[in-house]
Amino acid sequence: MLYPRIMRALVVLVCLGLAAISHGADDMSEVLARLNAMEHKIATLEDKNKAIEERNKAIEERNKELEDRLKKNEARPAANAAIDKAMAGGEQALSTVLTEPDLFAPSRPLKISGYMDFSYEYNFNRPENHTNNNRIFDTDSNGFNVHLAQLDFSRLPVSPGEAGFQVDLAFGTDQRWFAAQDNFADPAQRSTQFKDVDLLQGYMEYIAPLGTGITFDAGKFVSWTGSEVIQAADDFNSSRSFLFGYAKPFTHTGLRATYDVFNGDENCGDGAWRVGMGIVNGWDNIQDQNNAKTGIFMSDWQPTHAFEWTVDGVVGDEQVVDERAVFTEATRGPTLINPDSFSSPVNAFSDPTIPGLLPQLTNTIWKVHHGSPRVLIDSTLTAKGPEGTRWDRLTFVLNADYAQEGDVPRFNGPGNRSWWGVAGYVKYQFLKNWYIANRLEYFADPQGVRTNRAQDLWESTLTADWALSDPLHLRLEYRHDQSNANSFSDRRPVDAAHVIHPFFADRQDTIMMQWLYKW
Repeated sequence: MLYPRIMRALVVLVCLGLAAISHGADDMSEVLARLNAMEHKIATLEDKNKAIEERNKAIEERNKELEDRLKKNEARPAANAAIDKAMAGGEQALSTVLTEPDLFAPSRPLKISGYMDFSYEYNFNRPENHTNNNRIFDTDSNGFNVHLAQLDFSRLPVSPGEAGFQVDLAFGTDQRWFAAQDNFADPAQRSTQFKDVDLLQGYMEYIAPLGTGITFDAGKFVSWTGSEVIQAADDFNSSRSFLFGYAKPFTHTGLRATYDVFNGDENCGDGAWRVGMGIVNGWDNIQDQNNAKTGIFMSDWQPTHAFEWTVDGVVGDEQVVDERAVFTEATRGPTLINPDSFSSPVNAFSDPTIPGLLPQLTNTIWKVHHGSPRVLIDSTLTAKGPEGTRWDRLTFVLNADYAQEGDVPRFNGPGNRSWWGVAGYVKYQFLKNWYIANRLEYFADPQGVRTNRAQDLWESTLTADWALSDPLHLRLEYRHDQSNANSFSDRRPVDAAHVIHPFFADRQDTIMMQWLYKW
């Protein structure tokens, strides 16, 4: 630090000499004051230089520490390679356990997804029977409900020549409504068994290399009909429409095929058109209740990104002919001789003279029901606002159904029965995680074959959806139902005069809060 001091002394001497020559002795005090100020500034600069030197020294020490650590890491390449290899092997083993590779398409993993639907609902009628009448799924008038807990497994094909599958398992109270009937027990008993698990979907899929690829499904699958689906998360509203609950089937079991007549780019600039058809057991039955089969068809046309038109239908005999009961009643009393050997020529009934027995035994046990088929035509129009404009947040949907069935047994004898309806939807997406939707609907059941009450129903539903996170949605909904007949319950208890039709109100209002989680 000697050099700065010498320089300071020289500066002082030079300044003193100059001051003496220029100003004389009288100005010496002023010059000394200026020199003191300059000396103070020089000391301040020295302190700053010292701080900078200390920071540089700390940086050098940090760099040296980092260099030492880098050298240590470079000295262990074999250990790092062994660790990376072990981790890769563990990940590969885990993926093998969860997704066994497909020999024909090893790049397609097994997809595991799920869905949860939980709600609380309140009916302002405060019904005596604790039920929201004429509803599907949301029937609790005042209570919490686990509607649906679903677990899905799929490895579906994506290219011609590939095969795959889809399995959806459904738990909760909603599955009591859409569970398919079979020939083992009375399906009505399922409504009291919460432990039941329903195979909502279970089918194999194969894309045949014909044309652009024909997709074949074999097994149980959801119906093509309607604008609403079983999972509320994929609908605009929380509650389901009358059309969804009473006008159409939920599922089919059988064979179906779909084909893309043409398919444009991802923005549908060139349009898209898909058609499909199939043969199934019938409406909502995993085993047929008669010996007739039902045909299904579908056409889905999307000429632009903003417009889509779907037409589908179901045609077939759906009346139940339980020949088991006929056979049991006809053979009541007689017993089989040598029942352990059905191929023995001595196998016969002990008393074949019982009236009516021989005709029953000589006829086919499982008969075809030659009644008029049930015909359902369903159509859905979907329109969106032009993309890139302020109207692209709007979505409009119009769904219409018409169905007719002949020889339907009722209290006044068999006859032709029909039902029809229309529902309109509008949805406005305010923000990315917030929308509001409204549904207006009319449903006619003039003979009461679907709702067990001859009536016309209409309703209005307002729903607000808030995405709390990407998979979790919270919904608030208000709904008003009305009928031209007293088909809703209220606080009045059933008396002797209302045993046949135990309802007093022609309307009901409900509110619902719903939590939805889909991953």
